[in-house]
Amino acid sequence: MPAAQFYIKTTNTVNLAGAVDGWVDAYTTYGLSLSDGALSRLLTPAGNKSGITTALITQHGTNTLSYPDRKEVRQLSLEVHILAPDKETFLTRYKAFVSQVLDAGYIRVKHAVDPSTVYHLKYVDCQQFSQFRCEMAKFILSLEEPRPDIRYETGTIGIPKNLQS
Repeated sequence: MPAAQFYIKTTNTVNLAGAVDGWVDAYTTYGLSLSDGALSRLLTPAGNKSGITTALITQHGTNTLSYPDRKEVRQLSLEVHILAPDKETFLTRYKAFVSQVLDAGYIRVKHAVDPSTVYHLKYVDCQQFSQFRCEMAKFILSLEEPRPDIRYETGTIGIPKNLQS
């Protein structure tokens, strides 16, 4: 399996032809590939939540309550490409990607580098294409990882009922 290969699962991909347990190969299905640096952004660990600080008038200084093992919501941007041999295939792949992946809202992603890690992501928006030709488009997906603590689990914790399988 090539290092650039990644897989996507949403409620809309569960019954697609070629899907294995709801997972589809992003390149085979949509012509989708990650740009240089996108994998490192995906692999970046989430930061810790900041503690709760109180400054009581009856005490000197401040009191801080912290839980260093609690992770903060993570915002990430993934630069992706959709490739196709011709205009018709490009439009078909693009429309399928939008309707089957982005419209679902919640997306699970795993990568060939470490297929045991599943990223549970929420689609936020897509920035305007920075390159567009009839066979190729480059754009940036804005995503949110609401529960970075579950990225190493394939379970359903924190995932909406419609994504649980």
